[in-house]
Amino acid sequence: MAEVGGAANFLIMAARLGLECGLIGCVGGDEYGRLFLDALSSEGVDVSRARVRRNESTTLCINLLDKDGRHAFLSVPGASSTLDHTDLNKVALAATKVLYLSGYALTATPTRNYCVRALRACRDWKVPIVFDPSPALDRIPKRVLVEMISSSEAVLPSQMEASMISGTRSQIRAAQYMLEMGAERVVMKLGSHGSLYVDHSQRFREAAPRIYPIDTTGAGDVFNAAVVFCMVREIPMQRALRLANLLGALTTLKTGAGRNVPKIDEAVKFASDKGLEEIIDFLPRHT
Repeated sequence: MAEVGGAANFLIMAARLGLECGLIGCVGGDEYGRLFLDALSSEGVDVSRARVRRNESTTLCINLLDKDGRHAFLSVPGASSTLDHTDLNKVALAATKVLYLSGYALTATPTRNYCVRALRACRDWKVPIVFDPSPALDRIPKRVLVEMISSSEAVLPSQMEASMISGTRSQIRAAQYMLEMGAERVVMKLGSHGSLYVDHSQRFREAAPRIYPIDTTGAGDVFNAAVVFCMVREIPMQRALRLANLLGALTTLKTGAGRNVPKIDEAVKFASDKGLEEIIDFLPRHT
């Protein structure tokens, strides 16, 4: 069964949390491209700046799942790698409150160049940048990776990605390494062990809810959306990590992501069940 994923996981969760968000990217002129844009539009995501490459196929990803809920991807390249500097809309970028960049977009030359130009424009305009290195980290040129991290208000790596970037298995030292590179803060995803927050003045951990995951696909994207939501709404980061951990955990209790990421009423019930009622107070009052 076909379902949207990748950037859509982040965007749909961000929209359900009440953020006004939009996609900058490319799809092909095929049924999968239409599925992707229609799914985002139905969730309130602005797709007016997405480009449809009529003669290209939409990038596809085959999701492989094992009995423990762990996943792996097989990617079929397509239109997503064709975004280039001619698609840059500086007016739209200047008006945004946060620019969210994924490492996946930095693996192909045209799209990489676009992202670097967008980052530099937003950096000049003091627009906060949030960067998720992604599992594609090893395919990002080092100079680009350094610029992304050094320009970011927040870097959101997994524990494995943090280790790859820093060359150390120590979570704290890895986070400090990224701060020394220029990041303002690091929010590290630790899976079933929760998350770690480190900036220049404080550090703390937040435990994840205890669950039995069915499918971990999209959990990191949903976690990231919750962190960005809290940054925009100026919610304290300790509460931000509690919300991000909760929504990430809830995501793993369903198969697939995309439109299957948590709805607000599901999050409210889950938070209540886990004794995290304080999270409910800053969730939007709709489903």
